Amino acid sequence: MTSAIHNINIDCADPYRLALFWGEVTGWTEDPDNGNAPDDPEALLVSPDRQLHLLFIAGPDVKAGKNRLHLDLRPTDRTRDDEVTRLLALGASLVDDRRRTRHQLIIGKRAIFGQTIPPLPMINSHGRA
Repeated sequence: MTSAIHNINIDCADPYRLALFWGEVTGWTEDPDNGNAPDDPEALLVSPDRQLHLLFIAGPDVKAGKNRLHLDLRPTDRTRDDEVTRLLALGASLVDDRRRTRHQLIIGKRAIFGQTIPPLPMINSHGRA
């Protein structure tokens, strides 16, 4: 027997605003039976197939530095550079740009870091695909 991941839980200072941002990034939506509100202590996004959720939870001891969790993103309908432009327009900030080495570009938004990767196989730091 195995277990499936149901939620990816993310501690943060402002669950509602982060859910709005990541909803725009991913196209995921709030639960139609239990919508998100600005003053709620948590906010939920549901994947299109409803199998996976991002749950943003308000916490008093939210880190200000680098997190141990990051989300790897792969653009579905545009180039990597076009997606980076879109994410920056949504409010992401450029943390580390390694596009010249075909490595990921790290973007950040309110204590959540994500990575955009090219639509082709990514070359890791050891030179393997």
